[in-house]
Amino acid sequence: MQLRADIQLRAAIKALTDTIAPSIDPDNKLAIDQLGMVIGALQFVEQTLPLQFQFDCNELGRLLEFAAAMEDAAHGCGEAGMMDDVRSAAEAGAAVFHRAKVDPAEVLGAVRDLRAACGAATTASFKVENKDLSKAITQTVLVYSKQQTLRDRSWLQDLGFESAEAGIPPISKLLADDATDVETIPEKAQA
Repeated sequence: MQLRADIQLRAAIKALTDTIAPSIDPDNKLAIDQLGMVIGALQFVEQTLPLQFQFDCNELGRLLEFAAAMEDAAHGCGEAGMMDDVRSAAEAGAAVFHRAKVDPAEVLGAVRDLRAACGAATTASFKVENKDLSKAITQTVLVYSKQQTLRDRSWLQDLGFESAEAGIPPISKLLADDATDVETIPEKAQA
């Protein structure tokens, strides 16, 4: 048994393609269809698995920028105290982000924690009667959401949900471009 996921996936795809597919009754269209979907899903996982960690690190870096922008927005509107949980999650996320050898599960955990803290702070910002704060937080949410949605769509592009005319860059290009911007993470998020 091979421990490397990429080799296991390749072996499973080969077995399904070379052994299972030819043994299916050609009149059983549903089985042929389902096998094609399974093979396609495994090929997608094989293709994107090497980028998963980079994708999570990319999101964490941009979430750190987003958290800093939320803090700035709240501070500028006199509501800095409501960002304590965001600041705490951002500090923890920045510590994970900057460690040389970090477990990918830690990066994913930091992404989830920071996403939850930013979501809760966004909700809380609309409960405070401060229109400037609501407007500033809305703007930071829209900027972050636009960036993340592009990466999410790009990540799934090869599954055929996007037309070629959509002009979505490949995820490998977006991640490589973002990797050159790593030094732009706000100082307060790097603490």
